[in-house]
Amino acid sequence: MKVINLFLAIIISFYNMSQNYVAPFANKGLWGYVLSNGNVLINNIYKHADPFNDGLAFVFNIKSKRWMIIDKYNNEINVDAKNYIPKNYFGFGRKGFIDSLAQIRVKNKFACINTKGKFIHKAEYDKLSEFKDGFAIGRIDQQFYLLGKKGEKIKINGSINGVNYVKNGYAPFKNKEGNFGFIDTKGEIIIPAKFENVGYFYNNLAWARKINGKIGFININGDWVIEPVFDKVTNFEGNDKIASVKKEDRWIFLRASGETFEIKNTIAIGKFNNERCWVKTINNKVGFIDKKGNWIVEPKYEAAKNFEYGLSRVKKNGLWGLINTSGEIIADCIYKKIGKITEYPIEILRFDLWGFINHDGSILVEPKYSDTRTFKENYAAVRTNNKWGLIDIKGKEVIKPKYLKFKSGSSIE
Repeated sequence: MKVINLFLAIIISFYNMSQNYVAPFANKGLWGYVLSNGNVLINNIYKHADPFNDGLAFVFNIKSKRWMIIDKYNNEINVDAKNYIPKNYFGFGRKGFIDSLAQIRVKNKFACINTKGKFIHKAEYDKLSEFKDGFAIGRIDQQFYLLGKKGEKIKINGSINGVNYVKNGYAPFKNKEGNFGFIDTKGEIIIPAKFENVGYFYNNLAWARKINGKIGFININGDWVIEPVFDKVTNFEGNDKIASVKKEDRWIFLRASGETFEIKNTIAIGKFNNERCWVKTINNKVGFIDKKGNWIVEPKYEAAKNFEYGLSRVKKNGLWGLINTSGEIIADCIYKKIGKITEYPIEILRFDLWGFINHDGSILVEPKYSDTRTFKENYAAVRTNNKWGLIDIKGKEVIKPKYLKFKSGSSIE
């Protein structure tokens, strides 16, 4: 019976851990991993430790002076290459595994591996982009390739000098003369490089600039659907299908049908989202309009952000608050800063202390921390007295602040 009970205890322990959140922490200059219940999963023995993704993490072993990939039991995953390092993405740092794939650098070449450490794309690329819409862009010498997540390697033919990432099935490319066109996911040129610059296709339209000329919108055949008469534009993103365009020093709105509409006496406009867009008047006041151009919120704010998750950050008397798409005040303008709006509680800064607010305007955590990080998978890192801890989605401190350094974590199975 004791043996059975012990076995059940081990199974329950593993089950609980599989439901847990794990985050990298550092004390005394070395990194380890702690679970959201406060138990240390892996002692702080590494010089560097990245968050777990797909159940694996990159760490730098200070004893062997090399990068490794470990699982949640601190077992090393064998990799087809020796002395590899995880790829750094410019401006974003290391990303680890995404969709069960990770990119590494072996000597001076880049490769892509799976969670078993096997090459999906071997170390032969001088440059290798991250995967977007299922494809990465690889370059060997001056030859470009579309690389799939299952090992597909598609040669891109033609006079190519550069290829951007794939979006909505197409990727802009640049030829030797510096002009832009598009390729599809078969690596075929579908629109020749005849434009000075291009954007991405949204709702079957992409902006394009004529050589030494104005900007308009083309279809996937490369034909002008909206003539190039604008100086600056945004994309037709989202369901609103409305772009912001600048013509003759005036910002106006452009529908995908080609119809334009303008809000009089304005000097700046935002981007439509949640069927709302902010507009700044000549009096430097900001309000919001709907898709028909009607004022939903009269211009009375000093600044505003685009709507996300049905909320917008608005500024009045130098402080920030929140409104909903009807213009109703969800949170008064009393905050020095309000963090990015996500599906989780939102960071707020008041009197130089950070806390969190819910989407209905109620306070989840009163401002009391010297620093916070945005919620990720129902947990957020918080700092006080120069020590980091962790709170859950209810605002409870599940790990009291005690770590010198802390990174956002992720769930492990």
